[in-house]
Amino acid sequence: FKGVVADYPATPGSKEALASLRNIYVELGRVEEFLTYTNNISFASVSVSEQDSILYASAENLYMNEKYEAASNALYNYVEKFPNGVFHLSARFFLAECQVKENQVPEALINYEYVIEKPRSEFTESALLKAADLTYDLGDYKSSLDYFVRLENTAEIKSNIPEAWYGQMKCNYILEKYTDVLPVATKLLNAEKISDEMKLEAMIIKANSLLQTGEVLLAKSQFKEIKAFSQGEAGAESQYKIALIEFGMNDFDKAETDVFELINKYAAYDYWVAKGFILLSDIYVKKDNVFQAKQTLQSIIENYDGEELREEAIKKLEAIQKTEKPDEVKAEQQDSIDIDGELIEIEEF
Repeated sequence: FKGVVADYPATPGSKEALASLRNIYVELGRVEEFLTYTNNISFASVSVSEQDSILYASAENLYMNEKYEAASNALYNYVEKFPNGVFHLSARFFLAECQVKENQVPEALINYEYVIEKPRSEFTESALLKAADLTYDLGDYKSSLDYFVRLENTAEIKSNIPEAWYGQMKCNYILEKYTDVLPVATKLLNAEKISDEMKLEAMIIKANSLLQTGEVLLAKSQFKEIKAFSQGEAGAESQYKIALIEFGMNDFDKAETDVFELINKYAAYDYWVAKGFILLSDIYVKKDNVFQAKQTLQSIIENYDGEELREEAIKKLEAIQKTEKPDEVKAEQQDSIDIDGELIEIEEF
């Protein structure tokens, strides 16, 4: 093709050869070489608008062929060279996509934000969702919440609306904005099509938020629904929370029954069973059965591996011991006691 251009300048054949050369260089991602080549050919001047077009086309082609590192360089080059280019917006979006794949998250967020702040385009929703997810993963829950709210308000793709509610719910919950959790969790649970995993998480977050806002009866009802929906760890957590609610309402017999249901039905979930035993010790204290309370806590200290709950059990045991009278402690430490001259054996726990 270059031979045709050199031997037959300014002819229809040479112009056709130039068009073929352009396509080859675009395909190879070597547009700058083509532009340098045409600078030395008098009849082959390439307009600025054409340079804009072919430089972007080459970069986009690399992206579509999943050559992300090369595409990232090409798109960055285009954005720098044509700050007001025809394809500037789409270039910034695809550049952000490449940067995510190369783990350049802060740089990607800058480009997504650029797309979001421009008038609505075909890339706006995707940029909002990507920015919301990335800031969530970074732990910037306030920014993530803002993006999810904006996504809900601008979404035209139906499936993005439940995603927006889901994100808002999680961000509000982490930020301890429990009253704001409830309406979006309710909307999510009433959505037509959500996965069982998303539904279960929404149920748990809603129940815990109700508990945090003092709506204990509604929370208890929600935890019962979770138990009916899931027999796994979510069921174990719900059984514990139901017992905790009963304890808070001073119904110690019911709370004790609920704890034993947790221990017997969800034995595979050590964490919640251990939490249940610690709650059981509190129940025993309330029922003036200090000996059983201490033995229950001692069992956790000796048998449970998790440091957090062991520390909690140790602190509770120490608190009980501080309130005991010396003669009570001495009696518990004996193997038998003398009552009216008769030795009575103390049964082991």
